[in-house]
Amino acid sequence: MGNPSGFNCSSSALISTTAPLTAREAVYPASIAADVNAERLKPFFTKEDDFFRVRKEIRDSVVFSVQDLIRDPPFRRGLSAAGPYE
Repeated sequence: MGNPSGFNCSSSALISTTAPLTAREAVYPASIAADVNAERLKPFFTKEDDFFRVRKEIRDSVVFSVQDLIRDPPFRRGLSAAGPYE
């Protein structure tokens, strides 16, 4: 699966193991239309029943995961004395 925008975003949650799954759904109540103008809703959201969902191509560029920062710190393999990602 390609990423034509070249944009990637990673996120992890320590709050609960279900938080990333909920975030991945990217569902917002229809009431966001009162705060988000149509110029923003149309390119980034689709209307589904009584809610808005972030468009699939945007959701596909975001990675949500559960990560234990004690056992698996981010970027641990990419750091060295010379700097990151030598």
